[in-house]
Amino acid sequence: MPIVKSRRILVKNYYSLISAGTERMLIDFIRKSVVGKARERPGLAKQVLNKMKNEGIMNALHAALNKMEGPLALGYSSVGEIMEVCKGVEEFKVGDIAACAGGGYAIHSEAIFVPKNLAVKGNRNKVTELRQCVFVTIGSIKDNTKKLKILMLTLNQFYLLLLLH
Repeated sequence: MPIVKSRRILVKNYYSLISAGTERMLIDFIRKSVVGKARERPGLAKQVLNKMKNEGIMNALHAALNKMEGPLALGYSSVGEIMEVCKGVEEFKVGDIAACAGGGYAIHSEAIFVPKNLAVKGNRNKVTELRQCVFVTIGSIKDNTKKLKILMLTLNQFYLLLLLH
């Protein structure tokens, strides 16, 4: 059972969304060699090189190997009942339903430990709505992607106006 820290909630999962594409991609990544991982995620390889510069070769290699060989929790969207609320959380109480988001947080597990800003209240009284709450993360990704596209379009138009003047 996870230990609750400040500004977080402990949730007993009822439903967890399985995203076959995302989870298959992660499993395929895990199976790759160190070189294969570095090729696929050059940003991570750069982080390791920076860590080598700052903390030394052995510390960087040790940290990278531990991270690569450790277990990876799958899942990023779930819904369940709050079992414990910690200090700094006023918007939730024990017994509330919470739709949770975030890789490493809203995972496929009986109980999850989630920062309060990665959860929203759900409705306990409607079973169909409870099941639908598991899709909250996907809806927020779609909504944020749409907002990002609008922002990029606006910025591109602004940049174009600057070039024309």
